[in-house]
Amino acid sequence: MLDSHQIRRALERAGLKIERDRPRIKGLETTNGVRVYLKTSGMDGTAAAHEAPLVLNPTLAAKSTDIDKIDGLSVQWSDPFHNSNMAGYPKRLHTGKTPITYGYETNVESEEALHALLAVIDPAAYRGAPTAFDDIEEQRRDLPADNTTRKALIDARLGQGKFRKSLIDYWAGCAVTGAENLTMLRASHAKPWRVSTNVERLDVYNGLLLTANLDAAFDAGLITFEETGAIRISRHFANAAAFGIAADMRLRSIETAHDSYLQHHREHVFEH
Repeated sequence: MLDSHQIRRALERAGLKIERDRPRIKGLETTNGVRVYLKTSGMDGTAAAHEAPLVLNPTLAAKSTDIDKIDGLSVQWSDPFHNSNMAGYPKRLHTGKTPITYGYETNVESEEALHALLAVIDPAAYRGAPTAFDDIEEQRRDLPADNTTRKALIDARLGQGKFRKSLIDYWAGCAVTGAENLTMLRASHAKPWRVSTNVERLDVYNGLLLTANLDAAFDAGLITFEETGAIRISRHFANAAAFGIAADMRLRSIETAHDSYLQHHREHVFEH
């Protein structure tokens, strides 16, 4: 079984953030505001809780049929857990005269079970493919000790910081469409961050600035780009047109320095 510290790290890798931090219980929220709580142990709450450490909102009982189908997950629906620090959860009378917030304690056997739970309670927060946080955690030991360089490399995996700025300066808009609304553009690696060297992770030629739909397709290997810059669409992406992706699209510019990175993408990421 996963303890509360292990579950917290897994939830944070999935994109949840601590929104309520109390000594004995921690609240994390999905991107859409769905909150779950984690029990901790010890007087100061720094020790991990091992017995049913995840506490679900009672409103999720409406989805109990789907939740109970998840392998590696066990929810104690019949025995509510009470704690006055679980803001946002409903209240009920317990041992006192005043209603108190409550939830359902849950045992989690694996991170896969936790991801399956997120897919049920808040599909928008769930990302089945490895996340940026998964990659960063996996490569953490190999990142340099220097804080400035370390931060630049982590920011690059998150599509932020120096790497994103270098792509904005280079492309001045989407690498394919030319669209200039930076809010809608994503900094994407051709050779994935997790298999790149630290130099490659920050190399502007290993990156494309793409609209969100193109970025998602490129990252998933549903599209790639030829040496000429022409787009190639995977046979597994038959409905590409529905996402505004056409067979006559191409990179607006391409240099020799892009070649090895795009070749890696065609050979190791693209779904042939």
